[in-house]
Amino acid sequence: MANNRVSFDDPTLSDLLDRWLEHITGLGRSATTLYHYRQYVDREIVPVLGGIRLSKLSTLEIDALYTKLRKRGATWPSWHPLRHNPSASNIRLRSPLSGH
Repeated sequence: MANNRVSFDDPTLSDLLDRWLEHITGLGRSATTLYHYRQYVDREIVPVLGGIRLSKLSTLEIDALYTKLRKRGATWPSWHPLRHNPSASNIRLRSPLSGH
């Protein structure tokens, strides 16, 4: 993902989350913080949405995961961008093919 755009390799959400975790590792997050991020991603997000390519990921799927987590009493972790604005319609995945 370059310049907030889905690259031509069209990664899965799991691939993107791995890249994100690698990126934030270089930003000086503590080992404990990184451990908790990885645990949350691996436990809550990857099993449900991880195999979906970014070009195919819909806001409905993200909303469904959020609803499932809420019903279980869980929410997005405090570091997650959806924590304070959980509507998946606020997420924009850009495609280099669309120019948006």
